[in-house]
Amino acid sequence: MTRINKTDAEIIPVDFKAVAAGETIFLGEYTLSNGDEILCDISAKTGNRMKIFFAKDNQEDVAYWSVNSLRQPDGALGNVKGSVSIASTKAS
Repeated sequence: MTRINKTDAEIIPVDFKAVAAGETIFLGEYTLSNGDEILCDISAKTGNRMKIFFAKDNQEDVAYWSVNSLRQPDGALGNVKGSVSIASTKAS
């Protein structure tokens, strides 16, 4: 297995005071290749459901990862912080 140099990773910061229920936050457009590594490290101090997904243009839920607490209704998220890192296979 080839090790990817994490210093060559692109870091996308995530920092929102609040995200409304059902709101989609677009973090940018990226071209991914087979073998690229993606690390999502995002948390919300308050709220019950967060869904993080990757999509092609104008599509949702093409491939996604989600965390849910089904015991509570959807609501706003508060103090959403973290980052998404993308490390390319082209890195040394």
